[in-house]
Amino acid sequence: MINFRIPNWVIFTALFLNMWIICFSLIFGEIESVLLGIFCIGCFIFTYKLNQWENDEKEKSKKKHD
Repeated sequence: MINFRIPNWVIFTALFLNMWIICFSLIFGEIESVLLGIFCIGCFIFTYKLNQWENDEKEKSKKKHD
């Protein structure tokens, strides 16, 4: 698999900031910004899952070599 790794704290910080941006966009009535924020949150969740899959594969390959 690809060597693609972003630290979890970066993903969680981005999710937190994105939630605030979505809240302010809802308050001011910016529907396009809300949709873009929801799409970004989906991308961050997908990136987190990719990181988890890569960690699982590394652990499996490490166990096979032992």
